[in-house]
Amino acid sequence: MKTILYSVLLLYSAVTFSLEKIPDLDAPIAQLEYVLEEQYRQQFMNETVSNIAKLYEGKLYIVFHAYLNCLDSIMRKKQKLVQQDWNDTFQRGLNDFIENHPGGSIAAMEVGYDQIKRYKKRIAAIEVKRAERCQ
Repeated sequence: MKTILYSVLLLYSAVTFSLEKIPDLDAPIAQLEYVLEEQYRQQFMNETVSNIAKLYEGKLYIVFHAYLNCLDSIMRKKQKLVQQDWNDTFQRGLNDFIENHPGGSIAAMEVGYDQIKRYKKRIAAIEVKRAERCQ
């Protein structure tokens, strides 16, 4: 399954993105979320959550670059700095979450859920900005 996910991300990263066509990662994400709900083995659940988080990370990358494509060079530079700040904040938040988590067999899964929540929020914010500026 990991090989399939990485292949999907590599395929999408090799595509030239335009404002009209952003690859749809929602279907594979939804399928993996369904698989996760049906699983009872902790290791498989941890791996699935991790893969879902990686797909959301890929989706963030794609949506962000589609947004950049419709900006002028000054706004593009500004938004790159904003995204870098978000990335730094994301990493600090992730580190804090890990440090303050008691651990155990579901720790990796809970870290993955935290990542997913943060990615979804950032993707939604960028999609709103993109809809406002790029249409």
